[in-house]
Amino acid sequence: MEYAYQKACWLLPSKREIGQALYTSTIVLKMLLLSSLWSVSERMVETLANDGFSIGLLLGLGADENAPERSTSTLFKAWLVEKRA
Repeated sequence: MEYAYQKACWLLPSKREIGQALYTSTIVLKMLLLSSLWSVSERMVETLANDGFSIGLLLGLGADENAPERSTSTLFKAWLVEKRA
């Protein structure tokens, strides 16, 4: 059984090939700006970006990409505040 597990591990992609690529800070900053300009929550901007093709293009997302989750924008906002202080 152990041999079969080790053999199967060779077939799996490395960790770099798994998951979604990192978002650029530009995309997250644009999301925060839209949230502020439209007076809506970060969750709403995420929903609009995932549902509306034009908003995704405005953010710089491809047709097959999802918008960053609100937790990403919240962490980015906290990082900006920390760097400013």
